[in-house]
Amino acid sequence: MSSKKKKSSNAQKSANKQKSSKKQETVKKQKTVNKQSSSDTKKSSNKQKPVNRQEALKKQESSKKQKSYFVLGCIIVIGLVLFITLAHHRISKGEPLIITIKEKEVFDLDTYIKENQKKKNLTLKVDVPDEGVTIFYTSDHGGYRYGPSIVRNKDGSLDAWFASPGNNSTEWDYITYRHSEDGISWSSEKTVLKPTKGSKDRCSVCDPGITYFNGYYYLAYTATADAGRKGYNNSAFVCRSKNPDGPFEKWDGTGWSDDPEPLIAYEGDPDGWGIGEVSFVIKDEELLVYYTYFDINGGYEALARADLVEDWPATLRFEGPVCPREHQDSLDVVYVEDLDVFLAFSIEYRMTESSRIIVYLSKDGTDYTKAETVKTNVMDYAHNLGISKGLDGHITSKDTLLAGYGYGRGWGRWSLKIQEVRIKYEYK
Repeated sequence: MSSKKKKSSNAQKSANKQKSSKKQETVKKQKTVNKQSSSDTKKSSNKQKPVNRQEALKKQESSKKQKSYFVLGCIIVIGLVLFITLAHHRISKGEPLIITIKEKEVFDLDTYIKENQKKKNLTLKVDVPDEGVTIFYTSDHGGYRYGPSIVRNKDGSLDAWFASPGNNSTEWDYITYRHSEDGISWSSEKTVLKPTKGSKDRCSVCDPGITYFNGYYYLAYTATADAGRKGYNNSAFVCRSKNPDGPFEKWDGTGWSDDPEPLIAYEGDPDGWGIGEVSFVIKDEELLVYYTYFDINGGYEALARADLVEDWPATLRFEGPVCPREHQDSLDVVYVEDLDVFLAFSIEYRMTESSRIIVYLSKDGTDYTKAETVKTNVMDYAHNLGISKGLDGHITSKDTLLAGYGYGRGWGRWSLKIQEVRIKYEYK
């Protein structure tokens, strides 16, 4: 072979080697690029994963919040149901509901209710459901019982005091006492108070009104020493005893003895009826003394207050009229504890065919307005009603009340009826 051909062959081989080397470099570069691209893709994929986790965490947190709100809502609803049930249960039993919220901070549901009730008007619906029972029948020859003072004791039994005939000559009226376990059957009658001969109550003792404190029953009564004006020129007196059926000692102006002085003396025209028909209520450590004033020009129900001490008649403070005298007779006043109001019971259109029970209402015990009347099942010719209450003059809106009154067309021939009185209280 010639030297030219050898050179040409070598040159061709060198060229081929270069081309092969370039192809290898190109392949290597492509592999490198592919690796980088794959690496970038993996990096990109790895970077995206934390973003997805955050969103998942947010979704989980949102789901947890929704569940917690649902659980909290359920707890609140259950708590309200339990609260309302407990409140209803305790109120129905007459118990205050006090719930501690924070230390030294309480919520008194009873006070809350009373405060809201004061913003509304209280209305009464009075019902006498049946004819009741007559516990004394008069005769054609006379005899009467009227003006009872009725006390319901804590054990549910009843004590009652009545105006009754005296000796039919010099002493016109006595006060008698009876006891009952149910208001239907009553014990035999006992005379517990008479006039004191030669004294300022020597002609009669009637219209009993009872209260109890400091270990004594205090019995107020109407009396007169004016024999010439039979039944007029009266004053109010009071006596006391350790027992409901006596013996009683009378207020004498400075203490208690058998020489009576008036609790409240009438100083008007002697032809006027005078002062008497006392009704007691104890409230806020005071004795409220309600009484009738009636002279020749008309009359009203008046109020005095006294301290709860042994010589309380000496502490009387007079406040004046609280209710005008219109068509009603004497008022028997009670305090309704759970409603914080006063009611006064009476007979309207006394001693007529239109006689009916009337109830007056007062928010503070010093200003009474007509609230309701009821005629159904109330006897014609009724007069001088007494209503059952505690020894302190208190009732509650849930109490069963008994009313007692005299009735009969002929003067001095009055039977005595005991009837249930129901009251429905509504705030509007």
